[in-house]
Amino acid sequence: MTFDSERVKKLWKDPEYRRKTIEGMRQIGPNPKKSEAKRRHWQDPKYREKMSEAHKKRWQDPEFRRKVLEGKRKKWAEKEFKKRMMKISKKAHNTPKYIIALKKRQKRLWQNPKYRKKHSGENHYMWQGGISFEPYPPQFNDYLKEIIKKRDNYTCQKCGSTQKLTVHHIDYNKKNNNPINLITLCNSCNVKANYDKPFWKAFLTQKMLAIAPNKIEKHSLTLDHYLNNSDVKCQEAISTD
Repeated sequence: MTFDSERVKKLWKDPEYRRKTIEGMRQIGPNPKKSEAKRRHWQDPKYREKMSEAHKKRWQDPEFRRKVLEGKRKKWAEKEFKKRMMKISKKAHNTPKYIIALKKRQKRLWQNPKYRKKHSGENHYMWQGGISFEPYPPQFNDYLKEIIKKRDNYTCQKCGSTQKLTVHHIDYNKKNNNPINLITLCNSCNVKANYDKPFWKAFLTQKMLAIAPNKIEKHSLTLDHYLNNSDVKCQEAISTD
C-alpha cells in the first residue's frame, strides 16, 4: 500500500476528521521510541544543521509563511485552544529549569550588538521618550526614603518582602514627592511595576487609601520638618518618630 499524500491532504481539510484524529493521538499519547529517536537525531550537529537549513529555505517562501501565520491566527482565535496553551505556558514558565534557560538566552541575545541596537532606546517597545534619564529632584534622597520605609514598616506593600526595599512613585512622576504618592516596594516588585502601569497605579493607590489617615498625616508632618530644616534635624525627626 502506497502513501497517498493528496488523499491525506483532502481528508485533513475536513474539520471533523481532523478533530477525531487529534483526539485519538492525544488518547494514545507520545511514542517513547519515536521520542528517543528524535532526541538522538537532534543531538547530531550535522542533522541539526541540515534541518535548520531546510526550515530556513521553506520559510523564505511567502506563500508557505502566509499559510503558517494564518493557521496560527485561526488556532489562537479558538477560546479552548487559547485557554489550554495559556495553562501549559504558565506551568512551564514557573519551573526553575525554564527560568534559568530564559536568563541564559536573554544574556546571549544582549551580547549581540545588532540585537542590542535593535531593542534599545527608541526601538524598545516600552520607550517613553527617555523619561528614565530625567534626574530626581534634590528632595527625593535617602532621608525621604527612610521616612517612607519607616511608615510602611520596612515591608514591600505588594509581596510583603523585607529585603532590597525601594521607594516607588505611584503616579510615575519623579517630581511628585508627596508622601501619599510614595510607597515602599521590594526591588522585584518595583521592576514589575514598570509593566502594565494602569494596573499598578490603581492597585498601589488602593494600598495607600488603606493606610490609616492619621498615619499619613503624622508622617507628612515629619516630611514638612525635613523640607524646612537641615539634614541633621531631619535625621533627628526620623529617629524620634
